[in-house]
Amino acid sequence: MTSTLSTAASRTDDADLTALGYEPTLHRKLGRYASFAAGFSFVSILTTIFQLFAFGYSFAGPAFFWTWPVVLVGQLLVALNFAELAARYPLSGAVYQWSRRMGGEVVGWFAGWFMSIAQVITAAAAAIALQVVLPQLWDGFQVVGGDPALTSPTGAANAVILGAILLVITTVINCLGVKLMSHVNSIGVTCEIVGVAAVILALFSAAQRGPEVVADVSVVTTSDLGAVGAFLVSGLMAAYVMVGFNSAGELSEETKNPRKTAPRTILSALIISGIGGGLMIIAALMAAPSLDDGRLATEGLPYVLTAVLGTFWGKVLLVDVAIAIFVCTLAIQTAGSRLVFSMARDGKLPASALLAKVHAKRGTPMWPSIAIGALAVGILAINIGNSALFTTLCSVCIVMVYLAYLMVTVPQLLSRFRGDWDRVGQTMPAELFSLGRSGLPVNILAVLYGALMVINLSWPRPEVYDPSGEHGILLFSAPIMVGAVLLLGLWIRRNIRVRENKAAIAAVAADATVSSCSRTASTSTSTEMIAMTQTLEALTPANGTATTTGAKLHARAQHGRTSETMVHVPATSAPARLTAALPQEAKDSLTWAETLSFGRYTHLELARGTRLRLTDLDGDACVHAVIIRSGAQHERLNVADTVKVPWQAYMTTGHPLLSDAGRLMATVVADSSGKHDALTGTTNLAGNTAKYGAGSAHSPSPAGRELLTLGGMKHGVSQRQLPPSLSFFKGVTVGPDGSIQFAGSAGAGAAVELLLHMDAVLVLANTAHPLDPRAEFSGSAVDIVAWRAPQDLAALVDGTLDVGLGPEGRLALHNAELDYNARTSA
Repeated sequence: MTSTLSTAASRTDDADLTALGYEPTLHRKLGRYASFAAGFSFVSILTTIFQLFAFGYSFAGPAFFWTWPVVLVGQLLVALNFAELAARYPLSGAVYQWSRRMGGEVVGWFAGWFMSIAQVITAAAAAIALQVVLPQLWDGFQVVGGDPALTSPTGAANAVILGAILLVITTVINCLGVKLMSHVNSIGVTCEIVGVAAVILALFSAAQRGPEVVADVSVVTTSDLGAVGAFLVSGLMAAYVMVGFNSAGELSEETKNPRKTAPRTILSALIISGIGGGLMIIAALMAAPSLDDGRLATEGLPYVLTAVLGTFWGKVLLVDVAIAIFVCTLAIQTAGSRLVFSMARDGKLPASALLAKVHAKRGTPMWPSIAIGALAVGILAINIGNSALFTTLCSVCIVMVYLAYLMVTVPQLLSRFRGDWDRVGQTMPAELFSLGRSGLPVNILAVLYGALMVINLSWPRPEVYDPSGEHGILLFSAPIMVGAVLLLGLWIRRNIRVRENKAAIAAVAADATVSSCSRTASTSTSTEMIAMTQTLEALTPANGTATTTGAKLHARAQHGRTSETMVHVPATSAPARLTAALPQEAKDSLTWAETLSFGRYTHLELARGTRLRLTDLDGDACVHAVIIRSGAQHERLNVADTVKVPWQAYMTTGHPLLSDAGRLMATVVADSSGKHDALTGTTNLAGNTAKYGAGSAHSPSPAGRELLTLGGMKHGVSQRQLPPSLSFFKGVTVGPDGSIQFAGSAGAGAAVELLLHMDAVLVLANTAHPLDPRAEFSGSAVDIVAWRAPQDLAALVDGTLDVGLGPEGRLALHNAELDYNARTSA
């Protein structure tokens, strides 16, 4: 069998995804431009500035231009933090996944929940913009007749029809696969970029005044809101536009080389949108026929374009705007569907099993796209007779986007303060995007900006939420809607947890039925099963574990539940994450599956011909190992011989692990880490106590020797009999002067595989390396899987599996085979 590992340099994107805990199911088709297009089309400056220019100008006049660079800088602070996260966690549902990994399950869930609701509403808002464009191109697009104005009854009804048709088309495209979606989106974005460039050139060439127009503060100084108030309100225009740049991260699992691509495209989508949008605004101000006739404040950019371009070229531009609206809606729906898919994959939404399905041939999550399309059409229907409410919903959804962003940047900042961010960062490849020392101040500024923007967006202003003055309750739309979405989210989370608890109860009841069947007749069994089920369902926090019966039932109700770090019994019940990188024959013959947390130990007895794989999940594990022969504890791993016999101190593929009897106990048959240590041993009680303040086995910073002793004693090996250990995933180098230097790890996802040549007990302790320079006791979990692989052992013995064992290793292998044959021939 060929090696199940590749080297760190050639590790595939899918293997990288597996190391992050997910089995690859989506098709990876997107290149760098397609990834950029996903973020650029979500922002869609041609669409949004076309719609919102008048809003910004009406409150601050020409000086509203300055709100654009302010918001751009603020969002760039957020994007820089997102870029770092995209490099570390290239996962679909980026905002949800980033928040979850920084702030925990609850914070992550609500970040995903707020973002998904906002994306449904944003998709509807983007789709309805067709009503502003298409009837101007051709009267036939006004299907219901009458006034095409969006605020009129006929215009509102027609907007729903056009928007619904658009959403049906985008849903079909998304269901047909990411490749088609990316082609359509990339073509549309190219058209939009060409259109933006053409508009800028046309407006600058028709300039009637110089760029000093942006210094005109006459409207601001005379505003009833005051200068500050006018700037704050006009700044909402830029705040509405510059969101969604994170979409490149949402598509990470469908992007090639996402750790490098997504950070770049997140930043480039925002920066190019910001520069292009800023030039469009200043060019429009310079080319406007008049700044004082009131038309800029009511008609906005279309007024300027019509005056400059004329009817024919104006309609050509409207076609380009329609294309931009189309790809904007497509991008929003695509990003939203990946977010819903990511949450459903983790079982965090109603109908998760359906929403997490991926079409086998097309490699795309169809049902999330259908759900978002259907919900967006439902939101569109609100616009009929309730245009003020629809406009308010669109405004408030931007508040939820900014709240979701805060649910990422705040936990990220706390992670930096705790030092967790830097510790994980030390394990990441150096070439990945990183802010380095600038990360903390950038993160602080991003959080401050986000919090201030949420306040500004939510402030109960009549000019924003109730311009007609007819619905006073709309002034408080932001807190009311956010509160409603929060309460709905709490209710959904509670139902999901109840469903999980009922599933656990059902599993316990089923176990009770099986047990009863072995002891009593079928009638008695049925009665006992019903009684057990009723008792378990009656278990509530009121009685809880205060009684022995309550404690027993509570314990039994945990049946079937799993945690991130545990032994899975039987091994074949392990989650797909542990076995995703294994070939099918290995999955079918698993004998051990476990995730070992940092600061803990495990011990496992494995048969000859077993293949053992260790995977460093987050790049900060350090597994100290000893090997003891089963039934013959006098034969143990000899670290000295393991180094000197093969003439090699640095372990990697082909390295023999020798016993003190000169026999081969195990061979390193695959290795993508290369960072191991056979020289310095493990930590001890005195050293850990001096460095961390404690070192006993059950302390917060257990020493490796203490943990290995406990594991050895489970198999009759005392502390005095315990041999020196090897270390995997944290390496050392030896200098010319003989000094030993700490070399760190190979990063997240590195793995090593051993093939056993005899029945053996392995004791593994995941704890700090003795030369780790950090003052804090810190590390990450490791995955452990083992499977029967006698064919690999036979191939290694007869030479058809060549891992570079060397002549000394082949001799030790010969010794082990002689011993095995002598023991079994009798």
